[in-house]
Amino acid sequence: MCAESVCPPQLLVTDLDGTLLPLPGCDQQILDLQVLTDLLAQHRLSLVYATGRHPASVMQAMEQFRLPEPDGIFCDVGTTLLRRTSSGPFQVCPEWAQLQKRTVAAMTGDMLRRRLRQISGLDLQEDVKQGDFKISFYTDANQLADTRNLIAAELRKLRAPWSVVASIDPFNGDGLIDVLPEGISKAAALNWWIQQHRFPTEAVIYAGDSGNDLAAIQVAYRAILVGNALPEVRLQARELRRQGNSGGQLFEAQAHATSGVLEGVLSFLDHTPS
Repeated sequence: MCAESVCPPQLLVTDLDGTLLPLPGCDQQILDLQVLTDLLAQHRLSLVYATGRHPASVMQAMEQFRLPEPDGIFCDVGTTLLRRTSSGPFQVCPEWAQLQKRTVAAMTGDMLRRRLRQISGLDLQEDVKQGDFKISFYTDANQLADTRNLIAAELRKLRAPWSVVASIDPFNGDGLIDVLPEGISKAAALNWWIQQHRFPTEAVIYAGDSGNDLAAIQVAYRAILVGNALPEVRLQARELRRQGNSGGQLFEAQAHATSGVLEGVLSFLDHTPS
């Protein structure tokens, strides 16, 4: 452990869509992605992606945007963890999968999916967006909070060891619902990863923009909320930080997406003694 004022950043964990990935038509963000890549190498910051995307989609984005190579990837809203091997390819972390398997043993995803499909206003997402420990739906964004509450009530009634996360698609405005094993989230994946790799909590930066980043933003000692985050996400992030016990700093970037991540990382580096 080390005090935030004397602990240089060692790890950047960042969401992809709406956060690290350049937004369409934003040439400056493409330039800033290269600046950020060079900055991470210069300061020897480890990099991890935390995303709702499935693994194949992450690999596609890495190639399309020429993203810096991460040491790990939290896919499927934290339910799938990949780590880079010494030979290069990424492999699933079996310990993380086993933990979730034990958590949901009393009610598997297949069992729960059949029950939740009876709730009005839910449309299952494509098969490729489902996972062994992730059930994903589309819903009307205007009814997102109400639908989330209905699912939460059903989970309580069933005593199902699952939880629900709601967010808005940053590109088309769709309401997104993810049902995950109880206690599993990007935040849980973050905590597990830093314990496994023995990073001081104060040396970790988390960057995000949406509802499924809020849990990680709450627990991260240093957190970046990019400028394109919705106003309600911004308000929730501030409130969660007030309620939490991280004691760290929430940096609210003015710049959007990639440029906002760069802005936040630069700020945290600037405020760390060399």
